[in-house]
Amino acid sequence: MNRTLAQTISVIFQPLLMPSFLFLILLGFASNALPGWTAGGAMLVLAIVFLTTCVIPVLSLLALKFTGNISGDFFMKERQQRIIPFLFISLYYILTAYLFTTRLFFVNELLIASIQIVAALITVLALITFFWKISAHAMAMGGSLGMVWAVHLDNPLSKMLWPVVMIVFVSGLVMTARLKLNAHEPAEVWVGFALGLVFCFFGLTLLL
Repeated sequence: MNRTLAQTISVIFQPLLMPSFLFLILLGFASNALPGWTAGGAMLVLAIVFLTTCVIPVLSLLALKFTGNISGDFFMKERQQRIIPFLFISLYYILTAYLFTTRLFFVNELLIASIQIVAALITVLALITFFWKISAHAMAMGGSLGMVWAVHLDNPLSKMLWPVVMIVFVSGLVMTARLKLNAHEPAEVWVGFALGLVFCFFGLTLLL
């Protein structure tokens, strides 16, 4: 894998995009576990997920960067550079979980539990970053695998086995890309993936 491909993979599977990807997977492979939305209703929920878990956090990070409140570049290779951005992102995800839990009457327990688990995982990541830099990319892939696997076991009528296989493959690509770019040491990648997998699988299993 060359650096250009590694960088492209890192951008496409940026952690803030993973909630939107997961929602699309649920729509495509486990629609029987979701409310009976119309196509317009599903797109509305997707827009809310994308706006609250990706667009607003990214715009906030851009604002922090251009006002000089965070240092370094957007790749945040140093642990210290990640602390403030991760704390802000965890705050936004906690607020999103609150929104889904108390304000959106057209979502169900699966979506509420999923966003709660994601918010909790990102908060754990932010706290760990005070002491050690682990891979957010790998954690996001491990978390995605854990959640899809949990839904597959909870809902045998779904077709979630295919996304499980797909995410395993993509996880290998993403973790290889992070190592190729020298963004992390191997332990930082493997611990991130394992933590995301275990946390999201057991967390979602308990909440479902």
